[in-house]
Amino acid sequence: MTAAIVVLPFVALGVAIFLAWGQGVTLTDLLLAVVLYGLTGLGVTVGFHRLLTHASFTARPWLRVALAVAGSMGFQGNVIDWVAVHRRHHAFTLPFLAGWAITGTLYGGLTAFLWAGVIRVALLQHVTWSVNSLCHVIGDRPFKTRRHDRSSNVWPLALLSFGESWHNGHHSEPSCARHGLDRGQLDPSAALIGLFERLGWASSVHWPDQERFERRRVGPGKQARAPAGH
Repeated sequence: MTAAIVVLPFVALGVAIFLAWGQGVTLTDLLLAVVLYGLTGLGVTVGFHRLLTHASFTARPWLRVALAVAGSMGFQGNVIDWVAVHRRHHAFTLPFLAGWAITGTLYGGLTAFLWAGVIRVALLQHVTWSVNSLCHVIGDRPFKTRRHDRSSNVWPLALLSFGESWHNGHHSEPSCARHGLDRGQLDPSAALIGLFERLGWASSVHWPDQERFERRRVGPGKQARAPAGH
């Protein structure tokens, strides 16, 4: 199953390129891919990671289920088995039906399935894997972490990873709902949690304690920087 999830998106990309040759990619396919990437990406970062793994905030039961469902559509493994097993197929059948309904053709359904389904899953998977690999190899380390912890911030991945690539900040204080701790550090996941809080859907949010983080900050001129590789 793991091999299929990793290999299938590359096969789908080849098929999609073949079908798009001389015609290009339709706006419908791209919009569906972007919308579903955002939905599943935030399901993984806000739901799987910040809510269910680190308890960065407390969510109402319906919101916990919604985030678990959205995250399971990213094909990144089980957090709540029944949700993952029951909803896994939706990562592929939502895009197909949406493309078919919008374009009125089976061809439109097929291309939507490829771009908004399989290729979207592949991009999200590789962004997540990059956070777990590159963010321990290159980047900045402005905050102290536990000994031998080489987590780092890699800013180019911030938007695609919905703020997860501010990895040094996260490892410095894992239960904090915001990973981008400095001014200008984009963290869409934290922004969504803040919206949930304002709407009354989330509570007990662990926002950064600025004084605490300043004490953990590496002194001026002493900021650790990761080497180019190991």
